[in-house]
Amino acid sequence: MSVLTERKNRARRHVPLQILLALWCVFVANAWVFHSSIRSDWTADGLLTVTDSDRELIKALTGPVEVVIPLNLGPEIEDTLKTRVLLKSARWLEELSQVAPNRLQRPILIRVNQEGEKWAAERARRVPALEETDVDRIHFFHDGRRVSLSSEELADFRIPSALEPEGVAEILVDRTREGIESALRRLIREDQALIRISQGSGEPGLKEAGNNSMAALRKDLESRGAQVEGIRLPFVESIPGDTDLLVVVAGGVGSWEPLGASVERSIQRYLDAGGGVVLLLPGKNISGLEGMLSRSGIDVGPGLVAEEIALEQGLVRPAFVAVGRQVHPRHPVTMPFLKRGLNARFSPARVLQLSEEATPLLTTGPGAWVERDGRMAQRDPGESPSPQVIAAASEVGGGRLIVVSSWTPVLNALWQGDSRRFLLSCFHWAAGETQPLGAGREPITRRVELSAPFRNSFFWTALAVLPACAFFGGLLVSALRRRNA
Repeated sequence: MSVLTERKNRARRHVPLQILLALWCVFVANAWVFHSSIRSDWTADGLLTVTDSDRELIKALTGPVEVVIPLNLGPEIEDTLKTRVLLKSARWLEELSQVAPNRLQRPILIRVNQEGEKWAAERARRVPALEETDVDRIHFFHDGRRVSLSSEELADFRIPSALEPEGVAEILVDRTREGIESALRRLIREDQALIRISQGSGEPGLKEAGNNSMAALRKDLESRGAQVEGIRLPFVESIPGDTDLLVVVAGGVGSWEPLGASVERSIQRYLDAGGGVVLLLPGKNISGLEGMLSRSGIDVGPGLVAEEIALEQGLVRPAFVAVGRQVHPRHPVTMPFLKRGLNARFSPARVLQLSEEATPLLTTGPGAWVERDGRMAQRDPGESPSPQVIAAASEVGGGRLIVVSSWTPVLNALWQGDSRRFLLSCFHWAAGETQPLGAGREPITRRVELSAPFRNSFFWTALAVLPACAFFGGLLVSALRRRNA
């Protein structure tokens, strides 16, 4: 066999391998670029990921919107993940601000630990909207109104704990775009949702400082664009018709006075007219609304829910705590929690017994049981543990009713974690909103959305440009080999 023939045979083997290698490299590069949150935008206007609906939303803003993002930059892994989500949100807001800079201004990013004077000046400029603790949040200001987003509403996190030290800290679900879109839509809504919270029967106050107050709940709802007012149920003849949501907190740190029959009738009329009610049950005794609940398919059982609670030392002990872990797979309140799971703690918690008219929203794990005497959490040998329902929903007339087994999560010291996220979702659905508040929609696809001209350019590049480059590259290599032969 001649040397020329041997080279030709070798080329026949090498050329297909080189083409396959090039195609593999192109595939890997594109897969990495399209699935990475960090990418390079080479378009002339810098708006590669901004869709038509995004442009319409920005142009629908009725005036300038200012954005302030104070970052705490703490050393913990949880702070690092929050900072990553907030920085990604800042990049997305910068892209949106290029659509109409006179409507959505470029976000002001403040590193609180490093720029203390800048943060103090910004708070002084916006008194009393911003406080010293308003860090790791995105604050939108428009026409005297403010809407804030916490990092927990922009993403779901998994953080290692003392009980699960082997866990990997990661971001489970990223909903940056959905959270910002929702905040902007709430900001430009002309009608604020009016939420009235019961007062006058021993409930915690809405504005007092300290742990025995609902000030954190009120501020959280107001930061989402809602208007929050107290209502003294025993002293009103009927629930005002402009109320979007009535929250009945049937409990208090001191004495709690059960609601009377007249209050029950007014709440029933409000539900029949299409209102939304969320009832948080007392730890013992009655709320005064048991008749209305029973007609809605929800009965409050005797006793308290108890579970074996793990301690940091690796031990377990029984306690009057109900941990909601299982959610209804198809109800709008709980659907956003299917992928991330839930670990909502309620203490003390009543058990709910449901008929066909009601839907169980939140259920404990299989290790819970009911202590009927309520004096000591200790499971007797004859008591078999089983999942217990601790939150339920029912549609009454034209309205929506949700019953939660405990009132304590509304206190300042306990308004946090999964119990807070679950209650926010309950509030939002009962108020008639389509998007659960604090839970967010499902994450959008990772595919970069391109306009028609960009799609055509990608099509012709794949059809003609890449094959042509491979062909002419082969000719160049062949010419060089002939010259060196």
